[in-house]
This record gives sequence, structure tokens and C-alpha cells, in this order.
Amino acid sequence: MAEAEALILLAAKTNVPVPKVLSAYMMGDVGFILMTKIEGELLASCLETMSPEELQGIARQLESYILEWRELGNSFLGTVTGGPCQDILFRHPWDYKSSKQYGPFQSFTSYKHAVVEALRLSRPEGVWYEKEEKLMERILSFGDERTPNLGVMTHGDLHPGNILIKDGLVSGVVDWGEAGFSLPERESFAANRIAMDPAWVEMIHACIPSFPEENELWDEVDRSMMRYSPV
Repeated sequence: MAEAEALILLAAKTNVPVPKVLSAYMMGDVGFILMTKIEGELLASCLETMSPEELQGIARQLESYILEWRELGNSFLGTVTGGPCQDILFRHPWDYKSSKQYGPFQSFTSYKHAVVEALRLSRPEGVWYEKEEKLMERILSFGDERTPNLGVMTHGDLHPGNILIKDGLVSGVVDWGEAGFSLPERESFAANRIAMDPAWVEMIHACIPSFPEENELWDEVDRSMMRYSPV
């Protein structure tokens, strides 16, 4: 199970406070993880009541943990177990019943081609239009090949609802179901994509490395995919 393996990897290789995996198993096609409970209050419930100094302290600590898990790299893009890529760009099919998965990827070029395929399949009946053709060309021509560490460890769904605070410190980072080895820009893209609280947006900018050029493209692709997709 990818999330359990991600937690085990983080516990072994970093100081990031994550739940300890006690057991992980499958029942049919549903996975279950038995893990320790981390004490603390959700950042989401105390974000608005914390002082600027407290928020800065949390941001500094969170930044140190993020930089630490980003030190874990690999030569592919996918789950830590070598499974399919979890990026949101592969989750907007026109056919909401589609079970198509993408990756893992051994090169940035293969990743870009998969994004183009996902863009096509986000359209009714997979039909291209001129605007999509131009976006496809931008995707395929964007950036150079990336080596040797193509992917960096990424939470992929970082928000105040999965960060725990106790005694003014980050006591836990939880919900690693979207984790995997991803493009360096995925963490900031995924966090900014769903961020609404101004205090959290400011914290994102303070603690997650930013990639404005890359994320401008991925944001355009993401929005284009959601134009027709029910997901």
C-alpha cells in the first residue's frame, strides 16, 4: 500500500512527525492502515487565532520538514512503491467511470506525453479543438529533460486540515494518500490549487519552494481539463 510505504519511508529517513504504521492490509480492493495517533489540534482550527509570531514559527518549522522530505528523491515519477503517478493532472477524465492510470514515468518527456493524453481524454469523446492543439504544443515543448533525480518526495495534498499543532509546534503531518515521487513543483502547485485562507496562502509562500513558470503552465492545463470533466 503506497500510503503505508510512504509513512514507513518518512519515519526511517526523516524527522518529519508522521504516524507510525502498525499494520497495513487489503480487504478486497480496499486498503486499511493501523497507525498510531498523533496528539494535537488541526492547524485549520487555530489558524485564525494564532498571532503573526506564532504563524511565523509554524511556517519555519513546516518549511524545515518540507525541505527534509524533499531531500528524498528517485529516478521516476510515481508512488514510493513504483506505482502510478498521483498528480491531479491525471484525474480529470471526461468518462468519470474511467480507471485509466498513468505512470510511473522514467522521464520528463514521457510525463509530458501522458499529460497531453490526459488532456485529450478530459474532452467529450476525446475530441481535440484548436485551442487544445496549441496547449498540447506548449506542454510538449516545455522545459528540458530532468536528471538524475526526476522526482522528489511530495505530500501532494498539504493543507491546514492535515497539519497538527501542539504547544505551538508542528506535532504531525498526516494524510499521505497522495504522496509519491513527483516533479519538484508539484508540492507548491497542489497546495496553492486548493488554498483559500489568506493566512495559509502566506504560509505556503513562506515554506514551500515556488516554481512560478512551471506552475503557470500546470495551472492552465488543470483549468483546461476541468472545463468539461465532472471530476
